[in-house]
Amino acid sequence: FFSGSLCPKWTGIVAVAAAGDMNTTQSPSPVDDASPKICEVNGGGLLLPLFGNNEQNWPLALRDVLYLLGLLWSFVAVAIIADLFMGAIERITAKEEVVHIEHGGEKRRFHTRVWNYTVANLTLMALGSSAPEILLSIIELLNNQMYSGDLGPSAIVGSAAFNLLVISAVCVACIPSPDIKYIKQMGVFAVTGITSVFAYLWLIIILQISSPDYIDVWEAAVTFAMFPVLVLVAYFFDIGLPQKLSKKVLQAEELSEVSVPKAAKQGQVVPITDKPAGGKAGEKFRLEETIAERMKQLKRETDTSMNDFQLRNIASEIEGEMPKSRAMYRIAATRTMMAGARMRRANEKTEQRQIAEKPEEPESAQPRASDSGDLKRNGPPSIGFTAPQVKMFLHAQDFKVNVQRHGSLAECVSVQYTCEDTETTVGSGHFAQFKGTLTLQAGEAQKAIILSPPEDRKARGFSVTLSDPACAQSACGLGIARVEVTLVDEEDPGTVRFEKDAYEVKESSGDLVIKVLRLGNPSTEVSMKYLTEDDTAVAGKDYEAVEGTLTLLPGEKEGNIVIPIINDEHYEKAEAFRVILTEPERGLKFDETTDGGAERCIAIVTIQCDDVVKNNVDKILAYVNTHAIQVGANSWAQQFVEAVYCNGSPEAQKEAGVMDWIMHIISFVWKLLFAFVPPPSILGGWLSFFIALVFIAVLTAIIGDLASLLGCCLGLPDLVTAITLVAIGTSLPDTFASQMAAKDLPHADAAIGNITGSNAVNVFLGLGTPWLMGAIYWTIKGPTDDWKQRFSTAGKYGQYDIVNRYPQGGFAVPAGDLVFSVIVFSICAVICLGTLVVRRKLYGGELGGPTVPKYITVALFLMLWLTYITLSVLKATIPGFIY
Repeated sequence: FFSGSLCPKWTGIVAVAAAGDMNTTQSPSPVDDASPKICEVNGGGLLLPLFGNNEQNWPLALRDVLYLLGLLWSFVAVAIIADLFMGAIERITAKEEVVHIEHGGEKRRFHTRVWNYTVANLTLMALGSSAPEILLSIIELLNNQMYSGDLGPSAIVGSAAFNLLVISAVCVACIPSPDIKYIKQMGVFAVTGITSVFAYLWLIIILQISSPDYIDVWEAAVTFAMFPVLVLVAYFFDIGLPQKLSKKVLQAEELSEVSVPKAAKQGQVVPITDKPAGGKAGEKFRLEETIAERMKQLKRETDTSMNDFQLRNIASEIEGEMPKSRAMYRIAATRTMMAGARMRRANEKTEQRQIAEKPEEPESAQPRASDSGDLKRNGPPSIGFTAPQVKMFLHAQDFKVNVQRHGSLAECVSVQYTCEDTETTVGSGHFAQFKGTLTLQAGEAQKAIILSPPEDRKARGFSVTLSDPACAQSACGLGIARVEVTLVDEEDPGTVRFEKDAYEVKESSGDLVIKVLRLGNPSTEVSMKYLTEDDTAVAGKDYEAVEGTLTLLPGEKEGNIVIPIINDEHYEKAEAFRVILTEPERGLKFDETTDGGAERCIAIVTIQCDDVVKNNVDKILAYVNTHAIQVGANSWAQQFVEAVYCNGSPEAQKEAGVMDWIMHIISFVWKLLFAFVPPPSILGGWLSFFIALVFIAVLTAIIGDLASLLGCCLGLPDLVTAITLVAIGTSLPDTFASQMAAKDLPHADAAIGNITGSNAVNVFLGLGTPWLMGAIYWTIKGPTDDWKQRFSTAGKYGQYDIVNRYPQGGFAVPAGDLVFSVIVFSICAVICLGTLVVRRKLYGGELGGPTVPKYITVALFLMLWLTYITLSVLKATIPGFIY
C-alpha cells in the first residue's frame, strides 16, 4: 500500500518512522543529479502524484493529457475560490466608520470608509489577485527543504509579463475608435510603474551584482520592506501630499469618502471644511451631487416638478453608473467564465423599499431669507419714512431724510414731499422752500430727500410730509407720512453691529437681508463700508458678491444689506461666506464684543441645501442602494443555491446557453466544495478571507505539482511551464476583469492602472517573503552536508561554484535562466510603459484612440510578450544560448 498508493515523499517518511530511525536533527537527504525527478519512480511533489509509483509507470502520453487537464481544472478551481476571496476582501475594505465633526457649533455625524482606495488596491486587492503566484513561491520553498526553486520565481516574472503586455494590449484594443480613455490618478500610476520596473531591476542587482547567485538576509529584508514603502508613497500621492508640500501650504483635509482628519478618527472634534473634493488627489465620485445634477438636467428638459416615477428612474440610472471596485470586476469576470451567479443588486429580493416620507413644501413656495429683518418683497408697493422722529447733527454738510419702499420693487414709484419749519425755527422760513417729487426707480428700495442747512445754523428743527404716492402700474400705499427732525449739537454717534453673528439661509431663498443695528445715540448721520468675502461658498456660484457704503441717517437705528443667494440646486454641504463692515466714518465705532473687534465687524452666512432638492435627493438615495452590486452571498444557503444552479439561480438557469452549461458542469464540483466556505457577511469578511486563503494555498500546491509533473513528462524545465501555463492560467481572470473595467469605466485606472502595482507587489511579497524565510533559515543553519553536496562543483548547480564563493553557507539562488528572463522582461516593460506615456501625449489617453495607432500598439505589446516567451524558453532549453 505504501509503495504503490502514496506519494513517494510521504512513503519514505512513514517507512523511516515505522523503522524507528527518524532523526529530526539529521539533514534532509541529499538532492543531486542522482535523485529521481518528480515524474520518475520514487519521485514526487508535495501532494502529487496521487497514485504514487503506480502512476509514474503510466504511459507518458496519457500522463501528459491528464496533467494538462488537471492543471486547467485547477485553474478553474483557483478562479472560483478567488471569487470568494475577493468578495471577502471587498467586504473588509468597504467597512465604514462614523465620525463626528464640528460645524456651526454643533457636531455632525458622517460615515467614511476605513480603507483608503489606493492602500486597499495595493494590499488586500493585490493579494487577492496575486495570491496563487505569491503562495506558489512560499509553498515551493517549504516543499523543497528550504532551497530556492525555479517554479515560483519564474511564475511571478511570467505573470508580470502577461499582465503588463497582454492585458494592456487587450484593454487598448477593446475601446472602440476613436474613443480614448486615460489614467486619472497619474501620480499613483507613475509611482507604481517606476516601482514595478525598479523591482525587477532590483532582482538583477541582488542576483547578479551585489551577491551573485546568493541572497543575504539584508537583501531579502530590503526586498520585503519595499512593499510597505510602496504603499506609503502611493498613499501620499493619492492624497496629494507632494503637491501640498511643493506649495508649502498644508490644506485642511477634505471631507470625502476616503479622507477624514486624523483627529476625527481619534474621536476628537475638529473644524469642518465644506469644500468639495477637487484636484488630482480629491476627485472622487460624489453620489449626492450626481443625483442633484441629474435632477436639475431633467427639470430643464421637462420643466415640471419631480414625481415618484422620475425619481425611481434617476435612481436606476445612478445605480448603473456607480463605480465598481477592482474586486467587483474580478468576480464578475470569473462568474461570467464559470457560469456562476451574475453580479446582482444587494436588494434584488426586497425591491419594494420602505421610504420615510418627509413633508415637502411646493417648489413654488419661497421660504423667507432669514429669521431677521428681511424686507417683504411681495404684495403691492408702499412708501414712507423709516421713523416718525429723527435727530440730525446741526453742523452737518446737508440733511438727508430717508424714504423707504416696501413690497414689490418691480415698478417705478413717486411721492410728493413738502417741508415746514418747526416752532423752534419759526421766522426763518428756510425749510418751507423745500418741496417737490421724489421718484424711486424699479429696483430701488430706498432714497433720501436732501436739504441744505440754513446759513446761520440757528434752526433747531423741521418736518417733512409725504403725499400723493403714485405707482406706474398698480395702486400704491403710504406708510409713515410725516417725520419730525430735531437738530442737535455734535454728540457720540454710538456703535454698530450685526443683528446676529451667524445667519443660515436656504439656497432657494432669493435675497438675504442682513440687519445692521446702531447702538447708542442715533442723532447723527454715520456711514461705513461693507463687502462680502468667500469662505467655502464661492461668489458668482453660490451667492452674488456685494460691496458698497451703508449710511444711517439721523434717527435711524438700523440699516439693511441685501445679498442675492444663487440657487444652483446642488445637494451640497453647508457652504459659508462672510459679510464684513469696515471703515466707519464720523466717529462711528464697531462693537468690540463681536467678531472683528473694534476694527471691523464680521457675520458668517451659511447657505443650506434647498429643502425641496434635499428631500428629493434623499428619496432617491432611499431608492439607490449604495452597495447596489452585492459582492459575495449573505448566507450559506444562498451560496449553495448559486453553486447548484447554472448561472446562480433558477430564473437565470432558464436563460442559460450551451456554453454556460458546459462551464457549469466543468466547475460544479468546485462550486459545491467552496460553498462550504463561510460567506463574507460573517465577521466582517475576515473568516471567509482566511478560510479561502487556506483553500488557495492547497490549490496552489496542487498547481505547482501538476506544472512540474507536466513539464517533467514533456522534458521542459520548470521555468518554461511557469512563464507559460502557470502565468496564463492564473492571469486569465484578471484579463477579463480588466477588459470589463476598460469598457465600463470612464477612466483607465482600474483597467491598467493596477497592473503595475500588482507586479511590484508580486516581487516584494512573492519573492521577498520566501527569500527572507530562506535567508534567515540558512544563516542560522549554516552549510550542511546536503547544502555542500548540492552546490559543490560536482552537484546539480556546480557551474555556479557557490560552495567556494560562500563557504559560510546561506540562501543560494542560482541566477541563470531567471536573471535572463528578468532582464528581457524589464526591457519589454520599459518599452510598454514608454509607449503608454507617448500615447497619452499624442492622443490624450492610454486606451483606444485612432484605429491604426491603436492596433499598432496592440501588435507591439503582443510581439513584446512573444519575444519574452521565446527568448526565455530558448535560454532555458538550449545550453549555451546567448551566454
